[in-house]
Amino acid sequence: KELIPEFYDTNSGFDFLINARGLNLGITQNGDRVHDIKLPPWARSARDFIKKNRKALESDICTKKLPKWIDLIFGEKSRGEKAKEAFNLFHRMAYLGPADLELMGSDEERSSSELQATEFGIVPDQLFCLAHPLKNENVS
Repeated sequence: KELIPEFYDTNSGFDFLINARGLNLGITQNGDRVHDIKLPPWARSARDFIKKNRKALESDICTKKLPKWIDLIFGEKSRGEKAKEAFNLFHRMAYLGPADLELMGSDEERSSSELQATEFGIVPDQLFCLAHPLKNENVS
């Protein structure tokens, strides 16, 4: 799942990592109750986890690689021949959209496709058709 930018803002609070309200968030496949997030061993607290993630995302290496990630997820390498060359292809069901579901002939086929999307996700729409520019690169 994708995380919104507010996730990385320690001033907006980090309560979403902790189920302070005791909400029923369901159970995992092995029967455990979903509750607070389980932090990795390198995080001393929820706030520390967010600070370290933000620091990593703002690093020079991430800044340098971000345009390549954008190309793979939303850009020229997300579909077609360039996606194939970048080894960035997914199961054909991952490319379906709402219009495709409406065209399906049976409820069973639609239900199967929706389950596939729920379990494995869908490929986002392509937003860019040219390579994403690097930071500080002149765009004309």
